[in-house]
Amino acid sequence: MDNHILIGLDQMEASVVRRRLRQWSKADQQTITPLITALHQGHYLPNVHLTEPRYETNVYPLYYYWAHHRQLSHREVYDRVFRSLPVQKVSIPEEHLRRHVARVVDSEIDLLVEDVKYFVFIEAKEAIPRRKIKFEKQGGVHQLVRQYVQGRILETLVGKQFALATIGANNAQPIKIPLNETEQVLLSLVGEERQLLEIPDLAWTL
Repeated sequence: MDNHILIGLDQMEASVVRRRLRQWSKADQQTITPLITALHQGHYLPNVHLTEPRYETNVYPLYYYWAHHRQLSHREVYDRVFRSLPVQKVSIPEEHLRRHVARVVDSEIDLLVEDVKYFVFIEAKEAIPRRKIKFEKQGGVHQLVRQYVQGRILETLVGKQFALATIGANNAQPIKIPLNETEQVLLSLVGEERQLLEIPDLAWTL
């Protein structure tokens, strides 16, 4: 039985082509192992063991979990995700909330790592001298917040522990995001009440 639920789901043409051209190897696993080890040692992935980590780049795991794994149409995907959340408990009008949830579903993941008991989203950045690292803030919601909410939704669906990290974004120091009202509402949909989201940053030298 395949222990990887999310790996191989994305059906974007580029993803399909990459899989056909690149056969998974032990060298790939050795490439990703230091990143997962760093997260484990930093207590961002407690109580998990590195077993069979595999990775893919530039994927949309939540969308294709429903569209490909569960065979839903494009429109049904967004409605299913929305209806799966406790949306009746928040004060944002449904039309606006649906738009934010759709953006969560549509958030691209630069690097998806999945193992037997956990999965990780990693947002990759390449620092340019004298330029500040930028993140998208579509609709007033930080890119990392959307990715975090997407991961927490999938965590429930696939029954694996989730972690979010960046690489190359903040000199290997955690990124601290003060959450605005909309971002706090989105996190409340996955059972979290907080005013600050802290995301670990990894170094490319790993």
